Amino acid sequence: MAHDIDRLIDAACEVFGVTRAQLLSARRDHGSVYPRHLICWIARVEMHKTFAEIGLHLNRDYSTVISTVQKIDQIIAKGTKQPAGPNALINDINRIHDALKAQQDAPVSMADMDLHSFLAALRLARPSLRPALFRRAVLELGGMWCAPHAGFGDHEYSISLFGVSATGINEDELCLNWFRCALRVLEAQNTMEKAL
Repeated sequence: MAHDIDRLIDAACEVFGVTRAQLLSARRDHGSVYPRHLICWIARVEMHKTFAEIGLHLNRDYSTVISTVQKIDQIIAKGTKQPAGPNALINDINRIHDALKAQQDAPVSMADMDLHSFLAALRLARPSLRPALFRRAVLELGGMWCAPHAGFGDHEYSISLFGVSATGINEDELCLNWFRCALRVLEAQNTMEKAL
């Protein structure tokens, strides 16, 4: 079984749409730094890992991990320096938890899944875990998951998986719309098979 911190890194990569290489690199852009900070905080505060152990997994010095954990603690305590305050930070931490849970609940490998078996897995998953299950499928099966970016005109999420595409104004709507489209695709396939 993968180490807890490795699973945490994988979950953060799924949630924030970054690769492990980007996350572990020396990059200082918000897209890489923010997930790294959340990983440090979750690993230390919730998993009780040592600063040195966390630093080893993230290619960082233990003193960097210490300052990162202190920074996140201050943001949560004071509610400062986050675009939407500590609530956005807590929501992102919860999204990582959901991705970790989806890793445990999902099949070991999605490589053998087809559209029908993925729909069955979605039906069995708790609604709060479905976005993380989608992100995992996209990463493992080569689909596409696009989240809206502030400052750009496009404010919808979009997904393409198993040749089925959908959009939504939030992750829940996106998943529901994709699910509905996928059901229509399966119905059409079944109708064509019966006609032949």
